[in-house]
Amino acid sequence: MKLETFIARRYFVSKHKLNFITVISLISTLGIMVGVASLIVVLSVFNGFGNLVESFLTSIDPDIRIDFIQNSNENFAKTNSLLKDNENIKSFSPYINSRVLLESRYAQSVSELKGIEKNKFFELYDSSKIIFYKSKSDDETIPGIYVGIILANELQVNLHDTIKVFAPVSMNSFLSGFSPIRSKTFLVKGIFYSQNNQYDKTLSIIDLNSFLSLFGSSKEIQGFEITLTDKNMVEKIKNIFEDKFQDDAEILDKYEIHNELFSVMKIERWVAYLLLTLIIAVASFNILSSLTMTVLEKKRDISVMKSFGVSEKSLLKIFLNEGAIIGFVGTILGIGLGLFICWLQIEYKIYPLDPMLYKIDSLPLKIQVSDFLIVAFASMFLSILSAMFPALRAAKTNLIDGIKWE
Repeated sequence: MKLETFIARRYFVSKHKLNFITVISLISTLGIMVGVASLIVVLSVFNGFGNLVESFLTSIDPDIRIDFIQNSNENFAKTNSLLKDNENIKSFSPYINSRVLLESRYAQSVSELKGIEKNKFFELYDSSKIIFYKSKSDDETIPGIYVGIILANELQVNLHDTIKVFAPVSMNSFLSGFSPIRSKTFLVKGIFYSQNNQYDKTLSIIDLNSFLSLFGSSKEIQGFEITLTDKNMVEKIKNIFEDKFQDDAEILDKYEIHNELFSVMKIERWVAYLLLTLIIAVASFNILSSLTMTVLEKKRDISVMKSFGVSEKSLLKIFLNEGAIIGFVGTILGIGLGLFICWLQIEYKIYPLDPMLYKIDSLPLKIQVSDFLIVAFASMFLSILSAMFPALRAAKTNLIDGIKWE
Protein backbone atom coordinates (compact mmCIF):
# COMPACT_ATOMS: atom_id res chain seq x y z
CA MET A 1 0.00 0.00 0.00
CA LYS A 2 1.32 3.43 -0.92
CA LEU A 3 2.30 5.85 1.84
CA GLU A 4 -0.35 8.42 0.77
CA THR A 5 -3.18 5.89 0.84
CA PHE A 6 -2.04 4.40 4.16
CA ILE A 7 -1.93 7.77 5.95
CA ALA A 8 -5.23 8.91 4.40
CA ARG A 9 -6.93 5.74 5.61
CA ARG A 10 -5.44 6.17 9.09
CA TYR A 11 -6.74 9.74 9.27
CA PHE A 12 -10.18 8.50 8.21
CA VAL A 13 -10.59 5.47 10.53
CA SER A 14 -8.17 5.87 13.43
CA LYS A 15 -9.82 8.65 15.42
CA HIS A 16 -10.12 7.20 18.93
CA LYS A 17 -12.44 9.84 20.28
CA LEU A 18 -15.58 11.45 18.91
CA ASN A 19 -14.60 15.04 18.18
CA PHE A 20 -16.05 17.79 16.03
CA ILE A 21 -13.99 16.85 12.97
CA THR A 22 -15.11 13.21 13.25
CA VAL A 23 -18.76 14.28 13.43
CA ILE A 24 -18.40 16.45 10.29
CA SER A 25 -16.70 13.57 8.44
CA LEU A 26 -19.54 11.26 9.47
CA ILE A 27 -22.13 13.81 8.34
CA SER A 28 -20.27 14.16 5.01
CA THR A 29 -20.38 10.39 4.47
CA LEU A 30 -24.05 10.16 5.44
CA GLY A 31 -24.92 13.17 3.24
CA ILE A 32 -23.29 11.57 0.22
CA MET A 33 -25.02 8.27 1.03
CA VAL A 34 -28.45 9.95 1.17
CA GLY A 35 -27.78 11.94 -2.03
CA VAL A 36 -26.63 8.88 -3.98
CA ALA A 37 -29.55 6.75 -2.72
CA SER A 38 -32.05 9.51 -3.60
CA LEU A 39 -30.63 9.87 -7.09
CA ILE A 40 -30.73 6.14 -7.76
CA VAL A 41 -34.33 5.79 -6.53
CA VAL A 42 -35.60 8.87 -8.40
CA LEU A 43 -33.83 7.93 -11.65
CA SER A 44 -35.21 4.39 -11.35
CA VAL A 45 -38.72 5.83 -10.92
CA PHE A 46 -38.23 8.00 -14.02
CA ASN A 47 -37.02 4.93 -15.92
CA GLY A 48 -40.04 2.97 -14.73
CA PHE A 49 -42.51 5.65 -15.76
CA GLY A 50 -40.69 6.16 -19.06
CA ASN A 51 -40.87 2.46 -19.82
CA LEU A 52 -44.54 2.41 -18.82
CA VAL A 53 -45.42 5.45 -20.96
CA GLU A 54 -43.51 3.96 -23.87
CA SER A 55 -45.43 0.69 -23.66
CA PHE A 56 -48.76 2.56 -23.45
CA LEU A 57 -48.04 5.09 -26.18
CA THR A 58 -46.36 2.91 -28.75
CA SER A 59 -48.45 -0.27 -28.68
CA ILE A 60 -50.25 0.83 -31.85
CA ASP A 61 -47.26 2.49 -33.46
CA PRO A 62 -44.90 0.95 -36.01
CA ASP A 63 -41.17 0.71 -35.34
CA ILE A 64 -40.56 3.06 -38.29
CA ARG A 65 -42.94 5.23 -40.29
CA ILE A 66 -42.17 6.69 -43.71
CA ASP A 67 -44.19 9.81 -44.53
CA PHE A 68 -44.02 10.90 -48.15
CA ILE A 69 -43.39 14.61 -48.58
CA GLN A 70 -44.45 14.35 -52.20
CA ASN A 71 -47.05 11.68 -52.85
CA SER A 72 -46.22 9.97 -56.12
CA ASN A 73 -46.45 6.55 -57.71
CA GLU A 74 -42.66 6.60 -58.10
CA ASN A 75 -42.14 6.98 -54.33
CA PHE A 76 -44.67 4.25 -53.64
CA ALA A 77 -43.04 1.79 -56.05
CA LYS A 78 -39.52 2.57 -54.80
CA THR A 79 -40.53 2.11 -51.16
CA ASN A 80 -42.43 -1.10 -51.81
CA SER A 81 -39.42 -2.60 -53.60
CA LEU A 82 -36.98 -1.42 -50.93
CA LEU A 83 -39.03 -2.92 -48.10
CA LYS A 84 -39.53 -6.27 -49.82
CA ASP A 85 -35.76 -6.66 -50.29
CA ASN A 86 -34.83 -5.91 -46.66
CA GLU A 87 -34.53 -9.06 -44.53
CA ASN A 88 -34.70 -7.07 -41.27
CA ILE A 89 -38.31 -6.06 -41.95
CA LYS A 90 -40.91 -8.30 -40.35
CA SER A 91 -43.99 -6.61 -41.82
CA PHE A 92 -44.98 -3.41 -43.60
CA SER A 93 -48.03 -1.75 -45.06
CA PRO A 94 -48.88 1.45 -46.92
CA TYR A 95 -51.20 3.62 -44.88
CA ILE A 96 -53.57 6.56 -45.13
CA ASN A 97 -55.38 8.37 -42.35
CA SER A 98 -58.01 11.05 -42.15
CA ARG A 99 -60.50 12.45 -39.69
CA VAL A 100 -63.99 11.09 -40.21
CA LEU A 101 -67.40 11.05 -38.57
CA LEU A 102 -68.60 7.71 -37.19
CA GLU A 103 -72.28 7.08 -36.61
CA SER A 104 -73.92 4.15 -34.86
CA ARG A 105 -77.60 3.58 -34.05
CA TYR A 106 -77.17 5.45 -30.77
CA ALA A 107 -74.44 8.08 -31.12
CA GLN A 108 -71.93 9.92 -33.29
CA SER A 109 -68.23 10.57 -32.74
CA VAL A 110 -65.28 12.04 -34.61
CA SER A 111 -62.50 9.53 -35.24
CA GLU A 112 -59.00 9.34 -36.73
CA LEU A 113 -59.54 6.67 -39.39
CA LYS A 114 -56.50 4.75 -40.60
CA GLY A 115 -56.35 2.49 -43.62
CA ILE A 116 -53.76 -0.34 -43.76
CA GLU A 117 -53.48 -3.54 -45.75
CA LYS A 118 -55.94 -6.23 -44.77
CA ASN A 119 -55.01 -8.54 -41.87
CA LYS A 120 -51.84 -6.53 -41.05
CA PHE A 121 -53.11 -5.28 -37.65
CA PHE A 122 -51.39 -7.98 -35.57
CA GLU A 123 -48.25 -7.99 -37.70
CA LEU A 124 -47.61 -4.24 -37.60
CA TYR A 125 -48.40 -3.51 -33.97
CA ASP A 126 -47.28 -5.00 -30.67
CA SER A 127 -50.18 -7.35 -30.02
CA SER A 128 -48.62 -8.50 -26.72
CA LYS A 129 -49.45 -5.08 -25.25
CA ILE A 130 -52.96 -4.84 -26.73
CA ILE A 131 -56.08 -6.44 -25.29
CA PHE A 132 -58.14 -7.31 -28.35
CA TYR A 133 -61.74 -8.49 -28.67
CA LYS A 134 -62.08 -10.05 -32.11
CA SER A 135 -65.05 -11.37 -34.00
CA LYS A 136 -64.91 -15.07 -34.90
CA SER A 137 -67.17 -14.52 -37.87
CA ASP A 138 -65.62 -14.71 -41.37
CA ASP A 139 -68.45 -12.73 -42.96
CA GLU A 140 -66.93 -10.66 -45.79
CA THR A 141 -70.17 -9.18 -47.15
CA ILE A 142 -69.64 -6.01 -45.09
CA PRO A 143 -66.10 -4.59 -44.70
CA GLY A 144 -64.75 -4.68 -41.16
CA ILE A 145 -63.61 -1.90 -38.85
CA TYR A 146 -61.51 -2.01 -35.65
CA VAL A 147 -62.23 0.64 -33.01
CA GLY A 148 -60.72 1.66 -29.67
CA ILE A 149 -62.57 0.57 -26.55
CA ILE A 150 -63.41 4.11 -25.39
CA LEU A 151 -64.65 5.01 -28.87
CA ALA A 152 -66.76 1.84 -28.94
CA ASN A 153 -68.24 2.83 -25.59
CA GLU A 154 -69.07 6.33 -26.84
CA LEU A 155 -70.80 4.88 -29.90
CA GLN A 156 -72.43 2.17 -27.76
CA VAL A 157 -71.39 -0.58 -30.16
CA ASN A 158 -70.15 -4.11 -29.67
CA LEU A 159 -68.79 -6.84 -31.93
CA HIS A 160 -70.98 -7.45 -35.02
CA ASP A 161 -72.68 -4.05 -34.73
CA THR A 162 -72.54 -1.70 -37.70
CA ILE A 163 -70.98 1.75 -37.93
CA LYS A 164 -71.50 4.27 -40.72
CA VAL A 165 -68.40 6.24 -41.75
CA PHE A 166 -68.74 9.67 -43.38
CA ALA A 167 -65.81 10.96 -45.43
CA PRO A 168 -64.91 14.59 -44.54
CA VAL A 169 -63.96 15.71 -48.06
CA SER A 170 -67.32 14.63 -49.39
CA MET A 171 -69.00 16.21 -46.39
CA ASN A 172 -67.50 19.60 -47.28
CA SER A 173 -68.71 19.22 -50.84
CA PHE A 174 -72.14 18.29 -49.57
CA LEU A 175 -72.33 21.34 -47.31
CA SER A 176 -71.33 23.47 -50.28
CA GLY A 177 -74.18 21.94 -52.27
CA PHE A 178 -72.01 20.39 -55.01
CA SER A 179 -72.31 16.67 -54.38
CA PRO A 180 -74.07 14.17 -52.11
CA ILE A 181 -72.22 13.01 -49.02
CA ARG A 182 -70.12 9.84 -49.36
CA SER A 183 -70.50 7.23 -46.67
CA LYS A 184 -69.96 3.54 -46.14
CA THR A 185 -71.22 1.01 -43.60
CA PHE A 186 -68.74 -1.16 -41.69
CA LEU A 187 -69.11 -4.13 -39.38
CA VAL A 188 -67.31 -3.97 -36.02
CA LYS A 189 -64.91 -6.93 -36.25
CA GLY A 190 -62.59 -5.93 -33.43
CA ILE A 191 -62.34 -3.71 -30.35
CA PHE A 192 -58.85 -2.97 -29.02
CA TYR A 193 -57.61 -1.69 -25.67
CA SER A 194 -54.12 -0.26 -26.18
CA GLN A 195 -53.99 1.53 -22.78
CA ASN A 196 -53.23 4.72 -24.70
CA ASN A 197 -56.30 6.88 -24.09
CA GLN A 198 -55.75 8.94 -27.23
CA TYR A 199 -55.82 5.87 -29.47
CA ASP A 200 -58.54 4.09 -27.51
CA LYS A 201 -60.76 7.17 -27.75
CA THR A 202 -60.18 8.32 -31.35
CA LEU A 203 -58.56 5.63 -33.50
CA SER A 204 -60.38 3.36 -35.90
CA ILE A 205 -58.73 1.10 -38.49
CA ILE A 206 -60.06 -0.31 -41.75
CA ASP A 207 -58.72 -2.16 -44.75
CA LEU A 208 -56.80 0.08 -47.20
CA ASN A 209 -58.98 -0.80 -50.19
CA SER A 210 -62.12 0.10 -48.24
CA PHE A 211 -60.52 3.41 -47.29
CA LEU A 212 -59.75 4.22 -50.95
CA SER A 213 -63.24 3.14 -51.96
CA LEU A 214 -64.76 5.45 -49.35
CA PHE A 215 -62.69 8.51 -50.27
CA GLY A 216 -62.39 7.88 -53.99
CA SER A 217 -59.62 9.81 -55.76
CA SER A 218 -59.41 12.46 -53.01
CA LYS A 219 -56.81 10.48 -51.05
CA GLU A 220 -53.35 9.18 -51.89
CA ILE A 221 -51.01 6.84 -50.03
CA GLN A 222 -49.37 8.92 -47.28
CA GLY A 223 -46.51 6.55 -46.50
CA PHE A 224 -45.57 3.18 -45.04
CA GLU A 225 -45.63 1.70 -41.54
CA ILE A 226 -42.88 -0.82 -40.79
CA THR A 227 -42.19 -3.40 -38.07
CA LEU A 228 -38.69 -4.88 -37.69
CA THR A 229 -37.61 -8.38 -36.68
CA ASP A 230 -35.01 -6.87 -34.31
CA LYS A 231 -36.00 -3.74 -32.36
CA ASN A 232 -32.32 -2.87 -31.85
CA MET A 233 -31.97 -2.30 -35.60
CA VAL A 234 -34.36 0.68 -35.67
CA GLU A 235 -31.66 3.37 -35.83
CA LYS A 236 -29.64 1.53 -38.49
CA ILE A 237 -32.65 0.87 -40.75
CA LYS A 238 -33.88 4.42 -40.23
CA ASN A 239 -30.52 5.80 -41.40
CA ILE A 240 -30.63 3.58 -44.51
CA PHE A 241 -34.07 4.93 -45.42
CA GLU A 242 -32.98 8.52 -44.79
CA ASP A 243 -30.09 8.05 -47.22
CA LYS A 244 -32.38 6.52 -49.83
CA PHE A 245 -35.18 9.07 -49.65
CA GLN A 246 -33.32 12.21 -48.56
CA ASP A 247 -35.84 15.05 -49.11
CA ASP A 248 -38.61 12.90 -50.62
CA ALA A 249 -39.85 11.51 -47.31
CA GLU A 250 -39.68 11.99 -43.56
CA ILE A 251 -38.51 8.94 -41.61
CA LEU A 252 -39.73 8.66 -38.01
CA ASP A 253 -39.23 6.02 -35.35
CA LYS A 254 -41.85 5.37 -32.65
CA TYR A 255 -40.21 7.84 -30.27
CA GLU A 256 -40.15 10.64 -32.82
CA ILE A 257 -43.85 10.08 -33.50
CA HIS A 258 -44.41 11.18 -29.87
CA ASN A 259 -41.37 13.45 -29.83
CA GLU A 260 -42.86 16.23 -27.69
CA LEU A 261 -43.80 13.97 -24.80
CA PHE A 262 -40.55 12.01 -24.77
CA SER A 263 -38.52 15.26 -24.96
CA VAL A 264 -40.36 16.66 -21.94
CA MET A 265 -39.79 13.43 -20.00
CA LYS A 266 -36.08 13.51 -20.83
CA ILE A 267 -35.79 17.14 -19.67
CA GLU A 268 -37.64 16.34 -16.44
CA ARG A 269 -35.28 13.43 -15.80
CA TRP A 270 -32.16 15.56 -16.19
CA VAL A 271 -33.60 18.42 -14.12
CA ALA A 272 -34.33 15.95 -11.30
CA TYR A 273 -30.78 14.59 -11.64
CA LEU A 274 -29.23 18.06 -11.38
CA LEU A 275 -31.40 19.09 -8.43
CA LEU A 276 -30.70 15.93 -6.45
CA THR A 277 -26.99 16.23 -7.21
CA LEU A 278 -27.15 19.34 -5.03
CA ILE A 279 -27.61 17.01 -2.03
CA ILE A 280 -24.25 15.44 -2.87
CA ALA A 281 -22.76 18.91 -3.44
CA VAL A 282 -23.87 20.07 0.03
CA ALA A 283 -22.38 16.94 1.57
CA SER A 284 -19.18 17.66 -0.35
CA PHE A 285 -18.92 21.07 1.30
CA ASN A 286 -18.85 19.19 4.59
CA ILE A 287 -15.86 17.26 3.24
CA LEU A 288 -14.17 20.59 2.56
CA SER A 289 -14.87 21.75 6.13
CA SER A 290 -13.81 18.45 7.66
CA LEU A 291 -10.53 18.24 5.76
CA THR A 292 -9.72 21.92 6.32
CA MET A 293 -10.00 21.39 10.09
CA THR A 294 -8.06 18.12 9.78
CA VAL A 295 -5.24 20.04 8.08
CA LEU A 296 -5.21 22.54 10.96
CA GLU A 297 -5.29 19.72 13.53
CA LYS A 298 -2.53 17.76 11.77
CA LYS A 299 -0.31 20.77 11.10
CA ARG A 300 2.43 19.35 13.30
CA ASP A 301 2.21 15.92 11.62
CA ILE A 302 2.44 17.57 8.19
CA SER A 303 5.56 19.52 9.22
CA VAL A 304 7.17 16.38 10.64
CA MET A 305 6.47 14.49 7.40
CA LYS A 306 7.98 17.35 5.43
CA SER A 307 11.08 17.24 7.63
CA PHE A 308 11.42 13.53 6.78
CA GLY A 309 11.39 14.41 3.07
CA VAL A 310 7.72 13.81 2.17
CA SER A 311 7.07 15.95 -0.92
CA GLU A 312 4.27 18.47 -1.42
CA LYS A 313 2.86 16.17 -4.11
CA SER A 314 2.58 13.31 -1.60
CA LEU A 315 0.91 15.56 0.98
CA LEU A 316 -1.55 16.67 -1.70
CA LYS A 317 -2.34 13.03 -2.47
CA ILE A 318 -2.88 12.18 1.22
CA PHE A 319 -5.74 14.63 1.65
CA LEU A 320 -7.16 14.04 -1.81
CA ASN A 321 -7.21 10.34 -0.96
CA GLU A 322 -8.99 11.05 2.32
CA GLY A 323 -11.66 13.01 0.43
CA ALA A 324 -11.89 10.16 -2.09
CA ILE A 325 -12.28 7.62 0.75
CA ILE A 326 -15.15 9.62 2.29
CA GLY A 327 -16.76 9.92 -1.15
CA PHE A 328 -16.22 6.24 -1.93
CA VAL A 329 -17.68 4.99 1.38
CA GLY A 330 -20.69 7.34 1.02
CA THR A 331 -21.20 6.31 -2.59
CA ILE A 332 -21.06 2.56 -1.86
CA LEU A 333 -23.44 2.91 1.09
CA GLY A 334 -25.76 5.10 -1.03
CA ILE A 335 -25.82 2.58 -3.88
CA GLY A 336 -26.60 -0.19 -1.41
CA LEU A 337 -29.38 1.85 0.23
CA GLY A 338 -30.83 2.87 -3.15
CA LEU A 339 -30.84 -0.72 -4.38
CA PHE A 340 -32.47 -1.87 -1.15
CA ILE A 341 -35.28 0.71 -1.47
CA CYS A 342 -35.82 -0.24 -5.14
CA TRP A 343 -35.93 -3.94 -4.19
CA LEU A 344 -38.50 -3.24 -1.47
CA GLN A 345 -40.72 -1.37 -3.94
CA ILE A 346 -40.42 -4.03 -6.65
CA GLU A 347 -40.99 -6.97 -4.29
CA TYR A 348 -43.42 -5.57 -1.72
CA LYS A 349 -44.95 -2.50 -3.45
CA ILE A 350 -44.36 -0.22 -0.43
CA TYR A 351 -45.76 2.69 -2.43
CA PRO A 352 -49.04 1.43 -3.96
CA LEU A 353 -51.16 3.26 -6.54
CA ASP A 354 -54.84 3.06 -7.37
CA PRO A 355 -55.03 0.97 -10.57
CA MET A 356 -58.39 2.54 -11.42
CA LEU A 357 -56.65 5.90 -11.78
CA TYR A 358 -53.12 5.00 -12.90
CA LYS A 359 -53.58 1.61 -14.68
CA ILE A 360 -50.81 0.21 -12.43
CA ASP A 361 -50.97 -0.97 -8.82
CA SER A 362 -47.67 0.48 -7.58
CA LEU A 363 -44.95 3.00 -8.36
CA PRO A 364 -43.00 1.58 -11.35
CA LEU A 365 -39.23 1.17 -11.13
CA LYS A 366 -36.61 0.17 -13.66
CA ILE A 367 -32.97 -0.19 -12.57
CA GLN A 368 -30.32 0.71 -15.15
CA VAL A 369 -26.57 0.16 -14.70
CA SER A 370 -25.82 3.41 -16.54
CA ASP A 371 -27.59 5.36 -13.76
CA PHE A 372 -25.30 3.85 -11.15
CA LEU A 373 -22.22 4.76 -13.17
CA ILE A 374 -23.39 8.36 -13.72
CA VAL A 375 -24.32 8.86 -10.05
CA ALA A 376 -21.08 7.27 -8.80
CA PHE A 377 -19.01 9.45 -11.14
CA ALA A 378 -20.79 12.64 -9.99
CA SER A 379 -20.38 11.68 -6.33
CA MET A 380 -16.66 10.87 -6.58
CA PHE A 381 -15.94 13.94 -8.72
CA LEU A 382 -17.59 16.31 -6.21
CA SER A 383 -15.87 14.58 -3.27
CA ILE A 384 -12.39 14.88 -4.80
CA LEU A 385 -13.09 18.44 -5.96
CA SER A 386 -14.09 19.42 -2.41
CA ALA A 387 -10.89 17.90 -1.05
CA MET A 388 -8.72 19.90 -3.44
CA PHE A 389 -8.58 23.17 -1.43
CA PRO A 390 -7.60 21.64 1.95
CA ALA A 391 -5.16 19.30 0.17
CA LEU A 392 -3.44 22.27 -1.49
CA ARG A 393 -3.36 24.06 1.86
CA ALA A 394 -1.74 21.03 3.49
CA ALA A 395 0.86 20.79 0.72
CA LYS A 396 1.81 24.47 1.20
CA THR A 397 2.09 24.24 5.00
CA ASN A 398 5.30 25.89 6.23
CA LEU A 399 7.55 23.37 7.93
CA ILE A 400 8.81 25.87 10.57
CA ASP A 401 5.30 27.09 11.49
CA GLY A 402 4.20 23.55 12.24
CA ILE A 403 6.98 22.60 14.70
CA LYS A 404 8.41 25.85 16.06
CA TRP A 405 6.47 25.53 19.36
CA GLU A 406 7.35 21.86 19.86
